[in-house]
Amino acid sequence: MDALARHPVLVLPELVTLLTAGTGLWLELVYSPPLAPRLPKPQRATIAALAMWSAWAVAYVLGLSNHAVFHGYDPAGGALSPVADQQITVALVWAVSACCFVPVIFVALLTWLSGNGDPDEELQRLARDGRQHPVVRGWGRPARGRPAR
Repeated sequence: MDALARHPVLVLPELVTLLTAGTGLWLELVYSPPLAPRLPKPQRATIAALAMWSAWAVAYVLGLSNHAVFHGYDPAGGALSPVADQQITVALVWAVSACCFVPVIFVALLTWLSGNGDPDEELQRLARDGRQHPVVRGWGRPARGRPAR
């Protein structure tokens, strides 16, 4: 960050890097026709939560600091101290990341958990053998390697 303040030409590579990574992440998290995410919904929710929590962790470090972390942007006699400016930045990072990622997490989890199938039908399918007869595990024939009682 201090290098960006001293050398404004570095803003362009930073912008390209963040825009590319952010677009790739967002396209993998959210269905955006004609592109569809390849990850299943629980993994999308996990990736979104990790991205949000990593932004929050960096913000925590910045917000709990009692001195200016980035000196290249120190104000020259401004109304806000550098620490107060950092704390405002932290509040914005928390709010923006929560507004962006929390809906993605909840929508992915709720649509995954709700499913489209009938749970009773799924249970019946799992509890029947190949001839559609009810099966109770453990009854009937003995397990491999164990003698029958």
